[in-house]
Amino acid sequence: MVFCKVSFRYKLLNQRSMLSILNHVLGPVIRGPSSSHTAGSYFIARLARNLMGRELKSANIIFDTAGSYGQVYRQQCSDLGFAAGLLGWEIADERFPQALDLAAESGLEINFAVSQIADADHPNVVHLELFAYDGERLNLRAKSIGGGMVEINEVNGWPTLIRGSHHNYLFVLPKEQRGAFFNFLSAGLANKDEISFQEVQDNVLFHLRLTRAISAELIEEIKNTFPLENFWSTGPLMPIMSGSPLFRSAAEALILARRKRKTLGKLAISYESQLLGYNEEEVRHELAQRLKIMKQAVVSGMRDDLRLQLLRRKRRQDRSWRDAYPGCCSGDGCSAHGGSYGCCLRRAYGWLSWHIAWSHGYSSRR
Repeated sequence: MVFCKVSFRYKLLNQRSMLSILNHVLGPVIRGPSSSHTAGSYFIARLARNLMGRELKSANIIFDTAGSYGQVYRQQCSDLGFAAGLLGWEIADERFPQALDLAAESGLEINFAVSQIADADHPNVVHLELFAYDGERLNLRAKSIGGGMVEINEVNGWPTLIRGSHHNYLFVLPKEQRGAFFNFLSAGLANKDEISFQEVQDNVLFHLRLTRAISAELIEEIKNTFPLENFWSTGPLMPIMSGSPLFRSAAEALILARRKRKTLGKLAISYESQLLGYNEEEVRHELAQRLKIMKQAVVSGMRDDLRLQLLRRKRRQDRSWRDAYPGCCSGDGCSAHGGSYGCCLRRAYGWLSWHIAWSHGYSSRR
């Protein structure tokens, strides 16, 4: 099942403390049962596929022995999330439950393993080894940090921080080229949102984090001008917050609504339009799509053929929850994430009530 993650509480999501309605309140659009283990897996895989930039031949996905991924990756459909992301599907793709089978049919081999990961600093750390048909190899270290949010923390040994919130470009070249390359970027880039670099032995990595994509022509010019050792790039997972918010508090919103003689709904559309750089009609369209997804999720959760069932924690040597409860990871999604209380609510009232249960702390894993 696909649904919008409706936030009832929030964290400060970046240094400027900006919140987007589409990104953080009526979103992101994710797939259950778990925002961390299912949706997070999908988003990590999408970023990994983009960074690889080539047709994938095989992938090894390794979970830490002390983490949560290795315990639940089948029960919580993490394996399906990784497969769908590596295939490049949209998260709402109806083929999601068949992602592993269809990946194999397409020639993409995906292997899962549980092994010790050195310096694992989070329960949802994962190591990915990707192999392309042309022999290219990419090693990534990532983690799912909750709510569908993810981080890529290492790319082929280089420390990074890629969250899917911007366009990211990584260039590796000999360190003697550092000055010339920086000058080239300064002259060639219209938007210099964030440019950082780090040196390891004889090479330097430039990491560009931008609100607007670099043109294909400029990328080609860079490749022809500089002796690149490696180049990786990935686009955003959600709309980029490139503007400034109209207001930062409920009090400011009320004052502005009175001044502009707008309803709070219309003011919210203006807020999102300015923050994301969308026109207001585009914002209305996206909001309508979110409403459609939420309605579909509730209808699916209220289907008569869904039986109320409590999922008990199973021993590792037993069958997985997916085998124990046929249909658990079918088109209407898994039902293991919210603990027994959340599961009851989900079966009785649909996925929206599951989120209410989650927001009040009834999840067995949080």
